[in-house]
Amino acid sequence: RNILPIDKDITQAEKSYGFNLDINYATILFDKLVFSINNLFFYTRITDPLFLEYNQANNYSEFITFDGFNDTKGIETNIKLSLNSYKLFAGYTFTDVKTHTNDVSSNFPLTPKHRLGIVLIYEVHGNLRVGLEAYYTGKQTLSSGINVTDFWVNGIMIEKRFNNLSLFL
Repeated sequence: RNILPIDKDITQAEKSYGFNLDINYATILFDKLVFSINNLFFYTRITDPLFLEYNQANNYSEFITFDGFNDTKGIETNIKLSLNSYKLFAGYTFTDVKTHTNDVSSNFPLTPKHRLGIVLIYEVHGNLRVGLEAYYTGKQTLSSGINVTDFWVNGIMIEKRFNNLSLFL
């Protein structure tokens, strides 16, 4: 709402460069417990990023090219443990996103540095799945500069299969 179309005459196309590296390991512990871990290392740099600028006098926003670059670096670790009908998934992500202009760096808004997800599932293969889940999102800074507190989202999920039909709750 109230956003002007991108003006190709005054904006440049963003360019993204990056890399990631995955390291995986899996084994069986105590002859019963399946353990796997994945580590992902990542880096991305966006040059000539677009950002939305608000024109208060005319009550509209427009995309303009930012004089600088954004970069994202971090690590994501995922662990899975399986024992008979039980599976435990845990994942953690650390993300450091910065905006750089005129030799000054600042944190990127709306991007938490820390995220965590934990899911415990009981499964009767092909019939029923019941899970408990908890997701943590770390502190964030809004575009206005206001800091938002961290929070948890928790839930219960159930999937029941009836031949070719699945019911989720």
